[in-house]
Amino acid sequence: MKFEVQSTANFVTHLLHVYCKSISNYQLIKFKGKILDIIITQWEMFWYPGRPNKGAGLRTIRKRI
Repeated sequence: MKFEVQSTANFVTHLLHVYCKSISNYQLIKFKGKILDIIITQWEMFWYPGRPNKGAGLRTIRKRI
């Protein structure tokens, strides 16, 4: 789980860095730490290493309409 969550946080932080030039490196680091905490807290109950597809819908990050 650690690798996948770290990859997600890196990806989202990279997008912010590319598209929001006004965000400082300090803010990006703080954001990355916070998003790691939130994702781990939200997903730890729905992570099944032996069955990666189980709970996948609950781990989806998407724009809600």
